Amino acid sequence: MPLQFSEIIKAIRSKFDGRGVTVLSALLLLFIIAIFIRSLGEKKPVPAVDALMAALPEPDANSPAIIVSATKGEFPQDAARLVTNGAPSSGAPSAGLFLPILDSADAMVVIITERSEGFAVYGAFTLTSEEHDALSSGLVPESWKRYFLAPELLQTDRQDLYQMTANNAASPIYLKIDKETAFLADSLTDVDRIMGHQSGNSAPHSRKWSVEPSWGGHVFLYDGGAISSMFTNPSASLDSRNAISFEAAWTSSTDKTQTTAKWQMSGLDHIMGASFPGSLKPHDWSGGDIFIPDPLILSIGINMPNPGRNFSALPSGARYIQEQMRKMGLKNAEIQTLFSGPATISLGGRTQLLWFDLPGIVLDIPGRGEAAYKLIDKFWSDIFTGAEPRPVDGFSRGGVADLPFTVLGAANDSKAVIGLVSPETEQNWEIKDLLAATEPAVAWLYIDFPRFGASLAEVPALNSMIYEDEEGPLDEESAIHLKDAMTALGRVFVTFGSASAGSALCYY
Repeated sequence: MPLQFSEIIKAIRSKFDGRGVTVLSALLLLFIIAIFIRSLGEKKPVPAVDALMAALPEPDANSPAIIVSATKGEFPQDAARLVTNGAPSSGAPSAGLFLPILDSADAMVVIITERSEGFAVYGAFTLTSEEHDALSSGLVPESWKRYFLAPELLQTDRQDLYQMTANNAASPIYLKIDKETAFLADSLTDVDRIMGHQSGNSAPHSRKWSVEPSWGGHVFLYDGGAISSMFTNPSASLDSRNAISFEAAWTSSTDKTQTTAKWQMSGLDHIMGASFPGSLKPHDWSGGDIFIPDPLILSIGINMPNPGRNFSALPSGARYIQEQMRKMGLKNAEIQTLFSGPATISLGGRTQLLWFDLPGIVLDIPGRGEAAYKLIDKFWSDIFTGAEPRPVDGFSRGGVADLPFTVLGAANDSKAVIGLVSPETEQNWEIKDLLAATEPAVAWLYIDFPRFGASLAEVPALNSMIYEDEEGPLDEESAIHLKDAMTALGRVFVTFGSASAGSALCYY
C-alpha cells in the first residue's frame, strides 16, 4: 500500500534536525515557486489526444481500419513508413510524407480505413505557433519543406481549408486549420466527414483506450474479417463476424533506445479454432537449454497443449504436420506426445544451399522422451533415405549430414533438434537472457528487424534459380526498400501471457 502524504512528511522529519527541516522546507518552497513562474511563461496546454480523437469521425462500420494516437516523440514513424512506403521519393503516398511532422507534434491521431475505392487516410495533429502562423498565411511552414519537393499550399473556396501539393507526393493532401489544430485528409470526402462530425451530424466517437490509457502511444487495428478470410476462402467477401481486433499501448525511454508495450486482442479463435487459444497454458521458459542459433533473425516459442486423440483442436497448419507424422509411421500416442509441451523454432545461423549462404532454421522440442527418439529415427529413414548422419556431441540418436545443404536431426533423453543448420553453430545468448527474465508465458516471439531485412535482400538472388523466367515473390527494388525500412525498427521481443494479451520490448 502506498505511503500517505502525512507519513512521508513524518519520515522526512525523522531524518533531519530542526535546521535540516528549515533548509528542506526552503528548497521545497523554491521548487514550487519555480514551477509557478515557469507556468506563467508557458503556452496554454495543447489539446489532449482524447480531444483530437473526439473531433474525428470513426472509421466506417465493419471496415478494416487502423487508429494511431501519440504524444510528441511516441509516433512510430519507422513502422508507419514500412506500411505507407512514405520515403521521400517521386510518387510516394502523400500521407507518408507527413510521418516526421506527425512525430514532432505534441499530440496526433491518424485513422486509416479501407473503402470500396481504396484506402483513406485522415487525422488531426497539433501545430506549433510557427506552423499555425505560416499555414494561416497560406505558406508552407519552413520546418516542413525538408520533407517535400517544391511544396505548394493552395487556398480552397472554403475558409481555412488548404490543398497541399508537392513533386514527391502522388496526390494532394487537404489541411483544415482550426486554432492550434490541423485536420489532415487525402480527400474532400473525409474533410466533409470531419466537418460534419464536428457539427454534430454523426455519433460521438466511442473509441477509448483500454490498454494503459496514460501511456504516450496507442494503436487499434481492426481487420474486418480479412485475416480469417485468408485462412478459409480468400475469394469470399469479408465477414465482420470473423473480425480480429488488436490494441496496444507503448511508452519510450528518455533516450528513445527502448520502448515498452502492452497489448490485447480478440477474435483469434476465428483462425485458430475456439478451443485451442483457451487451452494454452503458461510455461517457465527461463531455465530451458534451447538451441537458438546466432546470428538470430527470428525465434518463436509456444507451449503446445495436449491435442487430444483426434487433433481437431489444432490449427490447420499443425494438423498438416500431424498428418505427415502419421504417414511417417508414428502412432497417434507418439504424435500426441510430440505435440504436447514447449517447442521453439528459430531462423538464424548459416547454412549452405548449393552456392548460396543462407540463414538456417531449427526446431527444438524438449521433454518428449521415447517419442523424440522415434521421430528422429523416422526423420532419417523416411525423409532422407540413404543418408548416413554423423554423430553429434551430446546427442545419442541421429546426427548431422552434408547433403546439398546441412541437415541436423538429433535427440537425447531430454530434447530433440531438427533443422537445416550446423550443430556447431554459435548460440544466441541475448534471447536466452531475455527468456531468463521472462515471467511464465504461453508463447513468445523475437524478431531482429535489421537482420530480417538483410535476409529479404537476398531473396531476389534466389528468384532466378527457383523461378527461372518467372517473376519471384520479391523483386530487387522492393527488397531494398524493405531492408532500408526494417533497419530502423530495431529488435522486438513479445511475450504472450495468454493467447489474447501480453507485453513487448523494442530496443536498438
